[in-house]
Amino acid sequence: MSRRLLVALLTCGLLAATEAAADYPFTFDEGRRCRPAVADFLRDLAIPEETIESITFKEKTSPSLTFPRLIGFEAWVRPRDIKGYLVIHLGVGCGIQRAHTTGDYEVEGLR
Repeated sequence: MSRRLLVALLTCGLLAATEAAADYPFTFDEGRRCRPAVADFLRDLAIPEETIESITFKEKTSPSLTFPRLIGFEAWVRPRDIKGYLVIHLGVGCGIQRAHTTGDYEVEGLR
């Protein structure tokens, strides 16, 4: 497969996945390929889009000083009108590894 074809296919897949998650207020950042997984997770938790202020991704890298490598992402979900966050930990392939809340934000089934 040519490199151009591969880039085109990946871009089309990313655009289609991004459109599927467009209802939630994601910021433009490095974890954007994981938007569909986070949107599905929020839907599974019955968290409506209108209750979310923003969703920001942070890269997680290995602690190596000489050659750090990407080991996953964290999605920080900021709700409207509640102090705190829902933090979703994802692997490099965007699989949900675990999630927890901070501050006053409480989600049934999570701490």
